[in-house]
Amino acid sequence: MVKTLLFAAALLLSGAFAGNEVARFAAARHQPARAVMLLAKFHLDRLSAAVKSGQCGTVPQERERLLGIYKEIPAAFPMTYAQDARFRSRADDLRNAVHAELQMSGDCSSAGVKDIDDACEACHRDYR
Repeated sequence: MVKTLLFAAALLLSGAFAGNEVARFAAARHQPARAVMLLAKFHLDRLSAAVKSGQCGTVPQERERLLGIYKEIPAAFPMTYAQDARFRSRADDLRNAVHAELQMSGDCSSAGVKDIDDACEACHRDYR
């Protein structure tokens, strides 16, 4: 009886370790996509804060950073970008919104930030 209980405990423990490794492997596949989205959110928030607080000197840098991050979307989501025309369209809309924001080099208004945020939300509505 004791041997059976020890054997069952050993099986449960080895199953827990194996399950942890499988979960870690599955999560590792999505790390580049999560990293791109987290960085995009961070820099969009910084751009929005700079616009709201009137720190127009940092706005062009944040716009450039956002464009660089959004250029990483095809690399972060290679299969989806290659196979899903709607996803490509959403990614292109996002890059176009950032390009339009970059054209507003002397402007420190929040209109472009809202367009970028709307493009992000449109994609997230479709792909949550």
